[in-house]
Amino acid sequence: DAKKSSLLEPFPKQVVRHIGRGNDMELWRVGEFMKRQRGFNDRAREAGINMKSKIANFLRAFPELFTVITSTEGGVANVTVAD
Repeated sequence: DAKKSSLLEPFPKQVVRHIGRGNDMELWRVGEFMKRQRGFNDRAREAGINMKSKIANFLRAFPELFTVITSTEGGVANVTVAD
């Protein structure tokens, strides 16, 4: 929703720049990147992001930008940035 999007700006753009359009990255690596982004945890909490899986839930809040793919057997999850 609009409130969530406005609270989380500029973080989606930072992730897009970090990964690159049309590229993918392991979810845990995106998490490491987001740990270094000042204010992300506070903004995510304020936006109502479920903090248990905050990186995946944050990315899923922007389906026009990101696809999060998780395996049913567990293992590594990946994030793909739209072209």
